[in-house]
Amino acid sequence: MDAVVVADDGNTASRWEVTVADDGAAPPTVDATRPPTSELAADEPTTLELDILSATTELDRVVWWLTQSDVILDVSDISGTSDTASIQIDGGCHTCQIETWVIDEQNTYTAVNPWVFEGVDGAGSDDGGNEGAVVVTILDTNSPVTGGEVLEVTAAIENTGTAEVTRDVDLVVGDDPELVDSRTVTVPASGTKRFKLVFETYPVAQDDSFPVRVETEDSTDQRTVRAYGTET
Repeated sequence: MDAVVVADDGNTASRWEVTVADDGAAPPTVDATRPPTSELAADEPTTLELDILSATTELDRVVWWLTQSDVILDVSDISGTSDTASIQIDGGCHTCQIETWVIDEQNTYTAVNPWVFEGVDGAGSDDGGNEGAVVVTILDTNSPVTGGEVLEVTAAIENTGTAEVTRDVDLVVGDDPELVDSRTVTVPASGTKRFKLVFETYPVAQDDSFPVRVETEDSTDQRTVRAYGTET
């Protein structure tokens, strides 16, 4: 609780108290993204979708922003406490990201940027002609956990190509993305490799939910997880 004083030329003053509660309205969360891969072809039409949840307030809108071009692509109306927003795009600029702002009726928002446009005709690939796809998938988590406990994320990389691939894999958490764990995974041709990433959650007074993403240079998968508050 803070006391604030505003003076006018030193002659008059007003005083009021500001109280910040621990149980204020939580921002919306993104439960899933489609396509799950982080890479979008710069020269192909694609439909993008977000599954959105709100624990406390009604949803209002989603703003779709193309970052490096600084262009608002669209604004999608959403409603209720769960909804799906979508947009049809025709491609975009190489390395540009699409950032989305998910906003509720109280103007509380969550910003996520799950997609980036890659080069045309496989530009930038380092697989030496490996034909196929490399896709990362979150298989399971031990959510919910109590704040301060370790969150475990079990994921897998599927390699449908004709050559072995090696990928650096990152675990990114939060609406303000934070890299918390990483490892290098090698997957044989036409194979799948399971692995686990971990994150020691922060102690929280109230229940909280936040997104976790497993990312490679080819693909991203995301889930929303929950941490119980420590207040009794």
